[in-house]
Amino acid sequence: MLPDVPDVILHGRARLLPTVDPTQWSDASGDADYHELLAAVGLHSVIIVPLTARGRTFGAMALVIGDSGLTYSEEDLNLAEDLARRAALSIDNARLFADRTHVARVLQASLLPPELPEVEHYRRLATAALHRVVTASHAPDAWYLKQGLSAGALADAVVGRCFSEARRIGKLLLLDIDGGPTLGLRFGMTGRLLVDGSAGVEHLEYSSGREEPAWDRLRLAFDDGGDLVLRDPRRLGGVFIDTDESRLGVDALSVTPGELRRLLAGSTAPLKARLMDQSRLAGVGNLIADEVLFRAGLDPARPAGSLSPADVRRLHRHLGQVLQAFLAKGGSHTGRLQPMRAAGGACPLDGAPLQRRTIGGRTSWSCPRHQR
Repeated sequence: MLPDVPDVILHGRARLLPTVDPTQWSDASGDADYHELLAAVGLHSVIIVPLTARGRTFGAMALVIGDSGLTYSEEDLNLAEDLARRAALSIDNARLFADRTHVARVLQASLLPPELPEVEHYRRLATAALHRVVTASHAPDAWYLKQGLSAGALADAVVGRCFSEARRIGKLLLLDIDGGPTLGLRFGMTGRLLVDGSAGVEHLEYSSGREEPAWDRLRLAFDDGGDLVLRDPRRLGGVFIDTDESRLGVDALSVTPGELRRLLAGSTAPLKARLMDQSRLAGVGNLIADEVLFRAGLDPARPAGSLSPADVRRLHRHLGQVLQAFLAKGGSHTGRLQPMRAAGGACPLDGAPLQRRTIGGRTSWSCPRHQR
């Protein structure tokens, strides 16, 4: 038992996570970027309390610890929830990171970051940057450059060259450099891409709509006077050179029925968690998963390997339909289920009260009547 945990809980509302497949736990708490992110938003620490019974860990409770001298905005609290979620999924390294003051907020809700449709819009916008000579690279935020990349190395890779192709794997945008490496861009929860001042996505749920140049983490100037900008208020994305694409699974927009069947086969993990495993199926986020399973009539908590061939075909059909619909409508927040994802929400199909659960570490909404 961590010291003073009962006192900490008095300042917030404790929420217990249900069973999480240990194979899906990640080492987020050991990542230096994770700790820098905490410091960047004025959050001191995350307490992770393992929940055990009869010697077996079956979940975790995560508490985000803030500073009693600061006032936290709604955006800060939403970010705190995301940090707590990451911490709870890294239970193997559970520990108290820093001094306790008071709880800013306890893990409570899901977030709406850019998912596959938003990044696909960015990819389409990025085609306007192809075959234009980069004359300058401005990357003022060293923390935003990942995997040992420096501003100088980035400039060496792009200045004097053109982008030859804009690709996407899941939520990762890839810009191939003619005669050089590949530039990778991740947008996190609040990042947006702009080319010549035009935005690929005008609105992100947890980002600011303000056009603030101080939030520009990357700016590439072209010889014709235009530019490409990655603007990210919360610094949750990143810039990479030649990142390992093999770590990502097949892209959700191009997955075949056979590929989907194989990645689900034999798995005892919850169906939703398996669909959101980016190493197997790249691009499916929380909102997409809930919408697809709602339309396919499949319970997100059932074992992934329990689907019949007919179930897999239906799942594949609805996955494609949902992604195309989200692309056409402007993003992953446009689903039929989205307006009902709240206390008191009813199934748009049959009117049954929606069930709220935490599956694979993410808040999930489903219909107990028609999703089996």
